[in-house]
Amino acid sequence: MDENIPLTSSQDASNGYRLTLAPTRELRDLVVCLRVQDGRPWLIAWGETGVLPRSRSREHWAELETDVRDIKDLSAQLLADWKAFVDYQPADRAAGIRPYATGADLSSRPPGEVQRRVAELVRAGSHLLDTLLSGHNPNLLRLRAFLATALHRRDLRIRFDSDLDLPWPLLAVGEQAPPISGPPPAPAPYASLTVPYDVQVSSVASPPTTPGTPGGGPANGPGTTAASAGGTTAPTTPSELARLFDLFLGHRHLIETASGAYETDFYYAASRARPISSANIDEALRRASRVPEAQKVAAEVHKLLDDQTELTERTHSDTLLNDLDAAHFDEDLMYFFCHGAVLRDGDATWQAFQLTDARAVHAGRIDSIRKRYTEANRSRGEFVPFHPMVVLNVCYAGSPMTGRFASLAGSFIQHGAQGVLAPAIAVPQLFGAEFALRFLTRYLVDRSAAGEAVRDTVRWFAAEYHNPLGLIYGLHCGLDSRLPPAAPDEGATAP
Repeated sequence: MDENIPLTSSQDASNGYRLTLAPTRELRDLVVCLRVQDGRPWLIAWGETGVLPRSRSREHWAELETDVRDIKDLSAQLLADWKAFVDYQPADRAAGIRPYATGADLSSRPPGEVQRRVAELVRAGSHLLDTLLSGHNPNLLRLRAFLATALHRRDLRIRFDSDLDLPWPLLAVGEQAPPISGPPPAPAPYASLTVPYDVQVSSVASPPTTPGTPGGGPANGPGTTAASAGGTTAPTTPSELARLFDLFLGHRHLIETASGAYETDFYYAASRARPISSANIDEALRRASRVPEAQKVAAEVHKLLDDQTELTERTHSDTLLNDLDAAHFDEDLMYFFCHGAVLRDGDATWQAFQLTDARAVHAGRIDSIRKRYTEANRSRGEFVPFHPMVVLNVCYAGSPMTGRFASLAGSFIQHGAQGVLAPAIAVPQLFGAEFALRFLTRYLVDRSAAGEAVRDTVRWFAAEYHNPLGLIYGLHCGLDSRLPPAAPDEGATAP
């Protein structure tokens, strides 16, 4: 007897995932690899879009003439300069106690004060980049000229794949732009960003009204600033501060860093309509802030996550580690808001964070839990998805590390995370909360790619708050990480 067989499955055999080849990504305009062999640094560069000209006879590579120890020392000093910016104390204490650490909006600071501090950071970032590329070898001179030309463009998609853990977004180009052969890409106008989700705090300003200035700075503002530390005044406008901001690589371009972390053999793309997220927090940090305004903004971040995703909240390390110790870790976004530190024992240093309890969670602990699942995926192709975008709003979570099990970002990426966003230094609590609110609004509400969301958030704080601290957040991989639009569930397909 003939019988009609239903062709539509009543169950989703893929559990809400599609098994694909490498995820779709946009081309990188510039890829810069810094390799260290036998103690000597080598630089290799190429592009996928024609920004870097192709040679007839060879690729772009050169041995650097700067000693590795000098590069590391200057990198550490650059980060120290940024910490000093946060801790800046005016001579007149009536002007505020550590005003850059207790407030996110610096636009009302005395004329010239912020500009002088930012100029110092630009000088230090430019010095590191110049020193890195200094030398007289013809191959190096040629490569340096090509890189200088490319970096003076704007809105390039850049990956820095480096054996040396450098704070690439904090490096800066020189103010004298080299000649560019051929028309450069048209600068993308500053797009009006979505106002942070349901913001109730008065400190959040509206988007800039004039998009034409470099980096999105407004066209009009205070009339004079002090032009030097000596107090000499000269006419100026916020466009001069915007020009300084635009010299930083992290303000000028979309940047991701990489360091040869393990890459999974399979990619699981979640296709559910509503993302799954977690908030991993220190209750004491959320409830006992020294800056009351930070509590309000932190509450807005939690509301954003709760309204836009299926949210799980964790406050203790036992819960976090138990959940990580599962083959099927089904989260699209992991948000951390807790204390972090760089720990030391003898010559070894490593990053760690603490939730409400006192246990330190570090890369080695995460690796010991996830390793067997990652290896099962690699060697046998087992279905063990671990694909979150990780936002470590944790002090020092993105600081330069050297050991194999020292980097939190490297550990998450090694086991499958799409990308990790983390700061290189200690973050003022109010600024950290406001940065997270704007970034997550772009990522969750606007569904922007992580690289675009970071760049736009950095530019917003520079233009509206005159605050450069967004640059301390570095994106480790994940330039193209984004949440899919709402779509019906689909079955799995083989690669």
